[in-house]
Amino acid sequence: MNNNAYNFLKCFNLRQLFAFLSTTFIILTVGAYEEDTHLRLTYVLSRSVGINDEVSKFLAYGNQNIDQTLITSAMLAPPQRALFHFTGTFHDMKNSAHGGDGILSHLGQIFWTKKVAIAERNHAVGSMLIYQGLVDGDLQKISAGLHVKMDTYGHAGFTNAWGHMFDGHNPDRVFLETEKYQDMNRAMIQTLVAVRDALPESMQDKHGALKFLNQFSHESGINRHLNLDDLSDATKISSVVNSSVELKKLYAENTFNNFAFKRLALKIIFDDFKAKGIFNKNVKFDEVFTKEILNIRQLDTADTIVAIVMEDLRSEFLKTNKGKDIFDESKLYKFYAGGKSEEFQAKLNLEEKRFAQRLRDFEHRRLRLKVRKNFTTEQTFDLERDEVEKEYAELSRGLNLQNVDAEISNVMKSASIDIQNQIVKLEQEITKKYENLIRPYIDQIDKQAVFSGASKLAAEKFSEYATQMQDEIVEMKRARLIDTFVKIRSRQLAQYKFATELANKLTKDFVPRKYNQYFKQLFESETYTRVFETYYKDEVWRRFIYKNFGVNWVNGSGQDLLTEFTTMRQKFKKMISRRNAVSLVRTNRILLSESYKAAEILIEGDIPSRDEAQKIQFNRFGQFTYGWKMFKYLGFGAAFIPYIGEKLLQKIYTKAELVAKNHEVENIPEQIKAGKYKTIDVSGNTGKQLGQMAAPNKCVQLFL
Repeated sequence: MNNNAYNFLKCFNLRQLFAFLSTTFIILTVGAYEEDTHLRLTYVLSRSVGINDEVSKFLAYGNQNIDQTLITSAMLAPPQRALFHFTGTFHDMKNSAHGGDGILSHLGQIFWTKKVAIAERNHAVGSMLIYQGLVDGDLQKISAGLHVKMDTYGHAGFTNAWGHMFDGHNPDRVFLETEKYQDMNRAMIQTLVAVRDALPESMQDKHGALKFLNQFSHESGINRHLNLDDLSDATKISSVVNSSVELKKLYAENTFNNFAFKRLALKIIFDDFKAKGIFNKNVKFDEVFTKEILNIRQLDTADTIVAIVMEDLRSEFLKTNKGKDIFDESKLYKFYAGGKSEEFQAKLNLEEKRFAQRLRDFEHRRLRLKVRKNFTTEQTFDLERDEVEKEYAELSRGLNLQNVDAEISNVMKSASIDIQNQIVKLEQEITKKYENLIRPYIDQIDKQAVFSGASKLAAEKFSEYATQMQDEIVEMKRARLIDTFVKIRSRQLAQYKFATELANKLTKDFVPRKYNQYFKQLFESETYTRVFETYYKDEVWRRFIYKNFGVNWVNGSGQDLLTEFTTMRQKFKKMISRRNAVSLVRTNRILLSESYKAAEILIEGDIPSRDEAQKIQFNRFGQFTYGWKMFKYLGFGAAFIPYIGEKLLQKIYTKAELVAKNHEVENIPEQIKAGKYKTIDVSGNTGKQLGQMAAPNKCVQLFL
């Protein structure tokens, strides 16, 4: 090996190691709710309770700043995460391998003991900075506390040790748990009402809040316009905010089922794999992915591919609904099925045999349940019934579960003529048998007095026999059609399994993953999903804010999309994937453009561009004072000395549980008069920051 080659490989390994460590560092500590919540929603909620524009921006940016300030970042050690991101009850975690009775064993237990905080919704520590901010009249501390309070909801159930690394970005995705998000809104509004009452009147905008809320008040249970007195009741405000259909569509929509995202993702996949020859050259995108299927909101990107690959009433397996071959099967099997066409067919046949046996086993178990045969206890019967129900769900993909008759009818069409004739003959015999049983009761039914005496009993017997007849006919058809059904369904299930695996591989960059697939997405793919999602959500919230408050602003400290692709992590991914950097930039320009177009569809209206937006952030002195306050709150020991830090954290936790959430139930003006809290100071450094936050246009006065 020559020196150049050796140096390249050595450099490659060092880069790999550095990139692995830096990427792991990042993904271990991803925050929960992102800018759309910490920045944009904080502004909207602040305005909705009657806080004016510049203070609302200050609170929003101070909230977001927790993720952007080094000392409070989730990318540091567990103490930072326990105070700012994963606040909850501490639990001991011990390594049982270090047991024993000796001194060394005891020291080993102490060393291996780990205090872990499991995050809880609205935990007291989530309100501790807010409480301290009210005591000191410090708006920076309050703004930081809002972030912690939000994260108690987004991170609920996760620990400060590992964060939500095994769930990837899914805890960020509000549409997965909208009820939890709305619960967070209620708690945030309660706190923000207290903050508003601690502000000078010049920093309040109650008329603007009423103008905003009364657009949606008729959608809530209040069903009337709110007045100034109503703004003292956080419950009424949160009722209106959570009932707003306009707001819900910003956070409750599944971004990945959005038509614009699906079409864009599938077009990138289609073009990429058509260039590799996997998609046939003579098939067009619109022939494969029709508007009708893209508009089905229940299907995400992967589900859409499964739907077009699977055999159904319109098309054959791996063909369009017009009968065109979608794939070059030899290349498809080589890339995604592990071999040649013959090998794939052999694997498909094997899967078909496995599913056929599962279907027959299921039918046997179902009949055992029906006749309650060979069950020793009621508990055994219940367990078997639950298992059979799960198996039914697994083996019924694609079936119309609401219409068994329609499914039987479809299977009958595929059965042999002999079987169809047998079924017709047996159905006639069953019908005749029950007609003979029912006949004696027909004459007893008095149509004028059907619900009385003998007439009622006769009608009940008639109904009972009719039900039994229908059940017997269905069971007879199932028994006669079982071979045909197994043959059809086992093939469909084998194909469905292949289609699902294929869709997962084709869409790994576009469908949110959990567990090990999340790491695979980070290391092996370009994270198109994150690019589109992040910019789409930020843009819809920007448009909503301008539409409702007339203020156009963005986070001035956020990195530009194309700048992000110059980071070491992205360079590493480009290097190991050998992807062309120019094509990556081009693709991400397309993603950026399409995300903005999708936002325009969701929030319509003539709204200024992002280029015209005011870029808000704290100045250098503001950032320094913010970081210093957070450092003092965390404590030197908590930041750098593990054992001492644990004790300091416990002190903060203990105090928080005693005092932190009092502001939610107190009359703040009275407590300010009593000397417990201070009117929030909006002079000095805070005043300078507020001046920078003020909107540079007249639109801020829109509702005054």
